[in-house]
Amino acid sequence: ITFTDFAMESHPNCDFDYLTIYNGASVSSPQIGRYCGNNGPRPFTSGSRYLLLYFQTDVSQSAMGFRATYTTDGLGCGGILHGNSGTLMSPNYPQNYPHNLECEWTINVDPGYHVSLNFDPNFFIEAHSNCIYDYVMIRDGPSEQDPLIGTYCGNTIPPAFNTSTNFLWIRFYTDQSVTNTGFVARWQAVDSQCGGTFNATSTPQTLTSPNYPGNYPHNLNCRWTIQAPDPAQRLRIKITDMQIEAHPQCQYDYLQLRDYPMDDTGRTLTYCGRQLIEFDSRKPTLQLNFRTDVNSAGRGFYLTYEIASCSRNITADNGRLVSPGWPDNYPHNSDCRTILRNPGRYIAVYFNDFYIEPHPNCAYDYLAFYNGTSTSDTQLAKYCGQTIPDPIFPQSDVILMQFVTDASVAHAGYDLTFSTSRVSSGCGGNLMATQGSFTSPDYPQPYAHQQTCNWLIRVAAGRVITLHWDVFDIEAETNCNYDSVAVYNGANAQAPLVGRYCGNTNPADYTSTSNMLYIRFTADQSVTGAGFRIVYSS
Repeated sequence: ITFTDFAMESHPNCDFDYLTIYNGASVSSPQIGRYCGNNGPRPFTSGSRYLLLYFQTDVSQSAMGFRATYTTDGLGCGGILHGNSGTLMSPNYPQNYPHNLECEWTINVDPGYHVSLNFDPNFFIEAHSNCIYDYVMIRDGPSEQDPLIGTYCGNTIPPAFNTSTNFLWIRFYTDQSVTNTGFVARWQAVDSQCGGTFNATSTPQTLTSPNYPGNYPHNLNCRWTIQAPDPAQRLRIKITDMQIEAHPQCQYDYLQLRDYPMDDTGRTLTYCGRQLIEFDSRKPTLQLNFRTDVNSAGRGFYLTYEIASCSRNITADNGRLVSPGWPDNYPHNSDCRTILRNPGRYIAVYFNDFYIEPHPNCAYDYLAFYNGTSTSDTQLAKYCGQTIPDPIFPQSDVILMQFVTDASVAHAGYDLTFSTSRVSSGCGGNLMATQGSFTSPDYPQPYAHQQTCNWLIRVAAGRVITLHWDVFDIEAETNCNYDSVAVYNGANAQAPLVGRYCGNTNPADYTSTSNMLYIRFTADQSVTGAGFRIVYSS
């Protein structure tokens, strides 16, 4: 681009009227410069197929403005690359690449194939520990909103990679300072072993890892997209068998669930080892990613997917339940019945959030609990309004939840956590939801004497847990030798002790260093207290 005329209101910092040029398609692209007065830009060649000119004027002085001419050539970078094999490289390779580049390539191979990408050994890009200056960014899909594979700089060659679809997106970004020789990358189409898009129905359908129940192959990168037909519907995933190479942070092989929104800001849950998971999506689309490396392999996974109905039967040690549509308003004219059952174990229900149409007798919308499987069984509680209810300790191994709504007012509904224990209702258990709450047994009534209760909070790999003490009243003693709550930074009481607490001062919030926390509550034979309520997030 060449500017033949240029005259604008002058200012040392060009704060009033100005022209800003970006070397790319948006204002987040590298800025070439901001210009005003009579000092226009010198002739300039973009680094890609985009150049953005941003012209800003204020309410006062005016001037002639600018006139420019532009031409195009084939020496830029970026673009859409169709074909089942090919090569791309940094501009000027093997000479040093220019400054202020933003090159974006989308590689598209034939449907039914995946993209295999390999970088040549001569990979030299300005180094930084977080690659904030010059970098190559790779995403598994056709756009910047798709899952991030990695961001690379320095002289460490990016690992070979197979996409989960027939698209791959690459950005090469450079700033205004240090430069180097850059890179050469080669791609080819390879047969897909897994992945695809599936439509859910109200009947459960099956999805397994490749070769299940035999060991899955190495170097897999599978992506399945599951969608419901109606925007108001949600999806339910039940993983009933999992044997994936174990690692505390699932760095090697893993199954990942990506929920709305699908970009880097969305809910992402990563699992490995041996886990049984039940998961409801927030929106009608869900993505599953299965990655394996070159080493160990296992049986993989077996799961079912379906449109999530509001009525269900659950046999599980623990979980999180939300009203239909949560956190948006629940639908009208619903009668949802959920049976919680775990033979031989006591169930406890804790409320995290609650807002159901208020009425003195809960005559319109309500959430009711019954000690059994039918509304003819003993009603334990019936709730509406905006006050978070107290926990429910039914002293039973089966309860019915009934959520009823009428044709008028609607609110957010409910968000609750349930757990089970072999000791007594509310005394310990496992908690595996991404967020939740729990209390001392019998809360808000004083806790009983002579009990020890253990809770293990275990969230998805790659997450950490934050504990917040909402209520705390435990028999006080200088060294907490009588009644106490102990927190351990790990999976059991052999993990590092975070602290042992008693008295009536809320302990400080604590964030774990891994995806597990262990909490032990001990009460002796004498003085008691109101107990505690803990809220956790991850």
